[in-house]
Amino acid sequence: MALAATVRSQLLHFLGSSLPYVTFLPAVLGTFLYSGIPAGLFATFLSICYVSYHLDNPLGQMLLVHNDTERAIACVSIVSCLLMCLVARLLRDARRRALDAEQQARAAEERSVIQANLRESELQHQEATQALNAELEQRVRERTAELEAAMREQESFSYSVSHDLRAPLRHINSFSALLLEDHGTELPDEARSYLHRIQGATRGMGSLIDHLLELSRLSRTELTREWVDLSALAAAITTMLQETEPQRQVEVCIEKNTLVRADRHLMNQLLTNLLGNAWKYSSLRQPARIEFGRSWVDGQEVFHVSDNGVGFDMAHSARLFVAFQRLHGAEFEGTGIGLATAQRIVQRHGGTIWAKGQIGEGATFYFTLCPQGVSPQG
Repeated sequence: MALAATVRSQLLHFLGSSLPYVTFLPAVLGTFLYSGIPAGLFATFLSICYVSYHLDNPLGQMLLVHNDTERAIACVSIVSCLLMCLVARLLRDARRRALDAEQQARAAEERSVIQANLRESELQHQEATQALNAELEQRVRERTAELEAAMREQESFSYSVSHDLRAPLRHINSFSALLLEDHGTELPDEARSYLHRIQGATRGMGSLIDHLLELSRLSRTELTREWVDLSALAAAITTMLQETEPQRQVEVCIEKNTLVRADRHLMNQLLTNLLGNAWKYSSLRQPARIEFGRSWVDGQEVFHVSDNGVGFDMAHSARLFVAFQRLHGAEFEGTGIGLATAQRIVQRHGGTIWAKGQIGEGATFYFTLCPQGVSPQG
């Protein structure tokens, strides 16, 4: 507007008052183009006010002109301004729509390219996944075949151990018994003692073979889970132990209703090993005390078998569950496989087993089972 006023003041000498609005057309048009129709209309109104003021008209009569010619020129100027503003707006809208259409077309093209890339990537991923699955299935078949072959080889080895080692042991035991029966009176006491020791060694060797075979079968035995009352199993096992040594005074404490979902045969074997150890290593106590119970630690059910027997040194606790590792000497019979078997049973049920003890103060063995083995009360 200031630029239009300056131009008009310079041209007023030549234009006079006959074309008062023409010089404001560029200002109005520019205002419209950059600010829109409302600003263009407002600029037109200001132009009329400015021109009317310079024509020496009062502000209250700013739209009045001196004659018909000036009125016609004013109307033509105003209408021309509005029409040009409208045309410019239409052109700008058309240009904007063209730009929007171009941007939409470009965006659609980019989306189509991205979708094509995604489909190609998805196809490649599917092909890679199928190839990987095929490779994994092939590996599983190969590993399964290898495992089956290893199991057959282990079964063959177990049969060989059972058959080939037992035969010589039977011969040794039989001939020792014949010597004692037929020539026992002719042999000196020391010779008879040697023969008895030979028979004891063969029985121990036979027991060791039985335990080894039992340990090897644990990894191949299929678990049959059912609700098992560990309290009832513990009571039956301790009753059997008391019947074998009725002269012993043993206080047995068994917590009732300890139900777990597990393999009944393996649970019986586990408790037989643990309670048998407690019975054996508490034989020097009068009276002895054996306890079976459970507790809850951090929301997990923990079972325990404890005794007041000879105990053990915690510094050697890592050797407890290793086959053939014994912490006590010949004063206590054993093959050194019982606790290794117990650990294998617990692990097959998804649990853990550990022990705490002190020399001369007894020992406690703890074990857990997997969550599906938790008792219904828990």
